[in-house]
Amino acid sequence: AGMIGNVGTKAALEFVVDEPERAVALWDDIDTIRTSIGGSNEIVGGCWVLLVSLCEFFFSRYQHSKPAATKKCGGLYTKTTAGVGIVAGLAGIVHTVPTLENAGAVFGLVMIVWYIMVGILMCKPKSDVA
Repeated sequence: AGMIGNVGTKAALEFVVDEPERAVALWDDIDTIRTSIGGSNEIVGGCWVLLVSLCEFFFSRYQHSKPAATKKCGGLYTKTTAGVGIVAGLAGIVHTVPTLENAGAVFGLVMIVWYIMVGILMCKPKSDVA
């Protein structure tokens, strides 16, 4: 989305002096495409992270009640990581409410933390992850 914005700005600026109406129309089209691709529409990502994190949060309780030989996942996430994902998911969904649109910033920042936590847990040996 960022590159579309950059290239589109250059294209629209070429028309500003000679054809300002065309530049405005071109920018409106480019901005619509840029916003559609990556313009702070966090509901899909929020739903995905929320569902994955809720599944892990509830599955980890079940996983710990089973004997070690029947564990299949090895505990990819911890409850803390699942909790961070739940917060991120809720922020992404709440972001769709116009008065709470600043939750999109919370979603982005918490997602960075969540991705780092998941990456660290994926690099750990299965026996170290609970």
